Amino acid sequence: MKRNRRDQDRTRTRADERPLPRRKDGEVDGRTRRRTGRHVLFAARVTEAFPAVVKEIAAKEKRTIGEVLEDAVRQYRQRNKGKPHEPAP
Repeated sequence: MKRNRRDQDRTRTRADERPLPRRKDGEVDGRTRRRTGRHVLFAARVTEAFPAVVKEIAAKEKRTIGEVLEDAVRQYRQRNKGKPHEPAP
C-alpha cells in the first residue's frame, strides 16, 4: 500500500528531536531549523559581536534566531510600556 504525503509527515520525527546537521566548520546550518511560519526577511547592520551572541542564545535555547529577536522586542515593549518613544539621534 502506497502512503500519501500526509501519512509520511505523521511518521516523521519532530525536527527538534533530531540532531541538527553540522557543516564542516561545526556550525549548524540555519536552514535545518524547524519551520516556524516566519517568511519575511529582515536585515539590519549590527556590531560584529551581535550575530554571534544571538546565534549562541538561539542554539542554547534550541530556538530560531527569529524567535530570539521577537522575544527581545516583546520584552523591550513590556519594559517600556507607557513610556514615550524617543527616536535615536
